[in-house]
Amino acid sequence: MKNKMKNMANKAFSIAETMLMLSVIGIIMVFLAKSISKVALDSDLAKFKKAYSGIEDTISFLINDEVIYGTSSGFKDTDSVTLDKVGQIIGQNGAEKFRDAFKYHIHYIEDNINCPIYSGSSTSGCFRTDYGVVFGIPNTDFVKTGTIETKDFDNQKITAVPITFYTNYKDGQTVDNNAFIVNITYDGKIYFGYSIDKSKCTKSSSNMQCKLKKYVHATSAKKSLLE
Repeated sequence: MKNKMKNMANKAFSIAETMLMLSVIGIIMVFLAKSISKVALDSDLAKFKKAYSGIEDTISFLINDEVIYGTSSGFKDTDSVTLDKVGQIIGQNGAEKFRDAFKYHIHYIEDNINCPIYSGSSTSGCFRTDYGVVFGIPNTDFVKTGTIETKDFDNQKITAVPITFYTNYKDGQTVDNNAFIVNITYDGKIYFGYSIDKSKCTKSSSNMQCKLKKYVHATSAKKSLLE
């Protein structure tokens, strides 16, 4: 009888130990999942910061460059330019000039990536920078081709060209779910944009554009850049 009770006690103790071990593993898995999620978020945020900084720097450089864009037309100037020092032609096809110029200034390591872009089309596809962000820029003349109608800070209608960028692009991703959008005007002004109904975003939304406000506030970008 004593042995039977002893065996039952040992069995109960073993079950209790197993349950405790499972509980500890469960807690560890929860913390691990949170840590992985935070690492992914931090990685996306870091890439977002670099992407915005790269866009800001490139647009500022180009709009003030008297060789590539030397007229008051700004980015509407689609005349090709040959860079004397390197012999590179920027804008051999006029509608590709802005993308050519953007790629010339920003450091990219991979071209002709087949990624979705917001509005318009690109004959040369998207391109990836050395910090892992994939950019997509449509063929454009900043007048009709490759442009969208949006609004400025004063709620006035403007014409702009959307630059689509992905912080962690993988095949099958879409603009609405995975990309950020920055709208550029012919005179070099920058506005963040949306391809979704941002009013439907919740705290638990996984859509990248729903994180735009949080990401912008975490960067040096001005809050007023948000439409």
